[in-house]
Amino acid sequence: MLFQVVVQSSLRKIKNQLHKWAHLEETVEKDKHSTDKSGLILMLLIIGAVIAVIFFSGMPER
Repeated sequence: MLFQVVVQSSLRKIKNQLHKWAHLEETVEKDKHSTDKSGLILMLLIIGAVIAVIFFSGMPER
């Protein structure tokens, strides 16, 4: 299904982004002044959108 392909690719992107953040946190601890919250907010919005699509696709149609 196209829906499953979209969800799997989104999860793969989220996983890659989390790995990048894990490496970023090591460098941020060295430099506390560099905090970039926009990427985190963007990823939370994407995760919320994916959850909403999964939730509403499972609801019975009237």
